Amino acid sequence: MVPNQTKDALEKKIDCMTNFLGYSVNSLEEFPAYLCYDFERVKLRFRMYIRLREKGAAKRKVSMGTILACSCAICKILCRCPP
Repeated sequence: MVPNQTKDALEKKIDCMTNFLGYSVNSLEEFPAYLCYDFERVKLRFRMYIRLREKGAAKRKVSMGTILACSCAICKILCRCPP
């Protein structure tokens, strides 16, 4: 998969993934589609997840795919279990 994005956009997403979100570059092997998501969507979803985690309402570590791709991610995070 080769995303149709500039080198700067890809570097920005990888930097965010490793430095802000705390995932390793190896996480791209598990969820390469991360690079295809709009950066604003990534930021909003992860801000929500981080806030819930800080309040103890979310699992400690959730995969990027669950947070970004799953339509029921919020339910899974809030309930700490699959719906």
